[in-house]
Amino acid sequence: PDEVSRKSPEERVKEAMAALKIEDEKEADAIKGLVKEVVDAQKALEDHDRDQKKSIDEMSKNKELGDNDIEAKLIELRTKRKERNSTVIEAQKKLSEVTSYRQELELIKRGVLK
Repeated sequence: PDEVSRKSPEERVKEAMAALKIEDEKEADAIKGLVKEVVDAQKALEDHDRDQKKSIDEMSKNKELGDNDIEAKLIELRTKRKERNSTVIEAQKKLSEVTSYRQELELIKRGVLK
């Protein structure tokens, strides 16, 4: 989906929590924090990917850039993406450890878990 139609992180958290139907307030607060952590990490990864695309477009247009400069920038971009992706995976793992399988299904349907 394009970014304009994409739901805000706050909307995604709210919808995920509604789908989970957790009655215990303390449990709901704990899970909400973990859902927010995943959604925020996913947003950071999406932002990075968008910025990376812009950076790559700019590099491809810069005819003065040498191979060593391009290599260094690509390594930097890949490293940052790997870090952001690891953050998403770690947050998803923590969340999946405290949800039931039925709740996990709801979170997968909403793109919070995989």
